Amino acid sequence: MKSTNMALALTYVLLVVNLMLLRGSHAQDSYSCAGSTLCRGLAQSDCDAARRQIQPGNRYFTGGNKGSTGVCSGHCGLFVSGSNCDLTGNEMITAFNELRARNCAKCGIKTYNDGCKFKADYVNGC
Repeated sequence: MKSTNMALALTYVLLVVNLMLLRGSHAQDSYSCAGSTLCRGLAQSDCDAARRQIQPGNRYFTGGNKGSTGVCSGHCGLFVSGSNCDLTGNEMITAFNELRARNCAKCGIKTYNDGCKFKADYVNGC
């Protein structure tokens, strides 16, 4: 009887672990071309120029000073948002390229499966 209970307990634990792994594997990054209502008038060249300012080896993060979250040029800001989030410059460049590949010409948001976001959006000034 003791070994049967132990086998059932082990089976239950394995089932729970497998369910947790399956749930985690379905979490995917998501994309949206949303942004400020002012995105309409934003020059795509501003975002291209901001993209060129991203330093691949830098770390961009929330919770620091204003310049630590991202870069901007003209009226286009490319930045990290969320609570205690950080991205490398390479990750920001990849996110920017992924938004463009999804036909987000100017503004857009990539939401990572941990809730952190990369945003391309209209800003009042750099």
